[in-house]
Amino acid sequence: MKEIIHHIILITVLAFFSSQSAAVRVSQNGLGEVLIYPYYTVNNYLNTLYTIVNTTDQPKALAIRFLEGDINTDVLTFHVYLDAYDTWTGALVPSTSTIGDHQGEPSVTHVTVDTSCAPYLIKAGQEFLPFAIDLDSDSDNHNMQRAREGHIEVLEMGVLTGEPATWVSQEYHGVPNHCAAIEAEWDDNDQWNADQLDPPTGGLKGSVAIMYVAEGIAYSYDAVALRDFWQGGSNFAPVGDFEPNLNDAFPESTVWLDNGELMTTEWQHGYQAVSEVLTSATLMSEYVIDAYINAKTDLVYTFPTKRFHVNNGGAVTAPFTSIWDGDEACESFQLKVWDREAQRDINPYCGDKTAKTGGDAVTPSLTPRPPCPSYPEFCKSANVVEVTFPGLPTPTQTTVLGSDNAFWAKLPDSAVTENGWTQMTFPEAQTTNPDTGTPLTGMPVVGFAFQQYTNAGAAYGFLAQYGVTSKHTGLIRLVTDTED
Repeated sequence: MKEIIHHIILITVLAFFSSQSAAVRVSQNGLGEVLIYPYYTVNNYLNTLYTIVNTTDQPKALAIRFLEGDINTDVLTFHVYLDAYDTWTGALVPSTSTIGDHQGEPSVTHVTVDTSCAPYLIKAGQEFLPFAIDLDSDSDNHNMQRAREGHIEVLEMGVLTGEPATWVSQEYHGVPNHCAAIEAEWDDNDQWNADQLDPPTGGLKGSVAIMYVAEGIAYSYDAVALRDFWQGGSNFAPVGDFEPNLNDAFPESTVWLDNGELMTTEWQHGYQAVSEVLTSATLMSEYVIDAYINAKTDLVYTFPTKRFHVNNGGAVTAPFTSIWDGDEACESFQLKVWDREAQRDINPYCGDKTAKTGGDAVTPSLTPRPPCPSYPEFCKSANVVEVTFPGLPTPTQTTVLGSDNAFWAKLPDSAVTENGWTQMTFPEAQTTNPDTGTPLTGMPVVGFAFQQYTNAGAAYGFLAQYGVTSKHTGLIRLVTDTED
């Protein structure tokens, strides 16, 4: 009898976890059907190189989207058809637009020497396109400069079958058999009439290297992979269409909480499910600005789903609070900075209930209290914070990444070291409203710390440069949780 009960319990547990897996989630092994690359840039003379690897034995159709850093507007979308075990590579380089009224504006060009099938893409040099930016409501914010930083998305549309699978096959010669057939298939009537795709199966991985070629520096990171993004059949769309995108996710999310529990939540829209799995209450990073090695640190915070929340027919969806007006949609944040000896400037009247003085907790009692400064605000979808020394003049772009969507965090006046760590929170984020389940507190944000070091004494006549990238460490909390 006990053995029967044990079998029943085991079957119940397996069924439970099987049902939980049918919801979009962040992949723990870096493989998935959807890849999010949190940041690209060509500012500051940088190039962005990216890769997509199909680790499976199935040929796949992919949509690759480049979204600028103001509000995730599409600036280039194309298809890539990868054979089994194939890899696609491309690079973004700074350029000047030659398109219409945008001639002469700073822009971006995509280049590749990859032989995989990519219909209509000018592989030798495809400019980013202004047409979606031109539809934005603020005509003063149509310059292609805004496309010089942003993020990348890759979405698997399905598995190629039948004759199309033979078209992309590279067999043993390393070149697809018949890329022209794929383009001809779309040319016919802008519809795919050949053998239909099978549902996506995942197994994609991706990476980025942001390089300063002239100074020999590279910053690398892995893409965020989403699993169980799709439910049902393939999600094929014409080349260059705005579909598929992150709103096409199955509207159910699965998140591993910090206490080890698995939480599944149902939503009205797919983008809300994606936002939930990317949500953090707190993000922590390390900075290095050691003057001896001329160290610099830029912190990237990107909101990949922001456009769906704030550019939604005149409405805004939590946790965001501000509508996109064609130029900005602002969300408050709080960044605390500690040095390596636990020193931090604290205003005891704004946010902190107690202040550390000589190791003792002191409760402020002055009345009337001085006014509190308002929280700073991230007003774009891709934002960069540079940590600097107090008293330095504020530049127009960050030092490492050359970001225009820039903020500066000053080292505490009380600091005894030039290096330390930061804590990012979103004190005014709104509570989301899922159909079922308990929402998380915080904002859907991804990003990294980019650090640059210079060793002028590496060897006589040589200047050694180093680039380091580290992912933000995030804490996940339910709205019912309290701070420890």
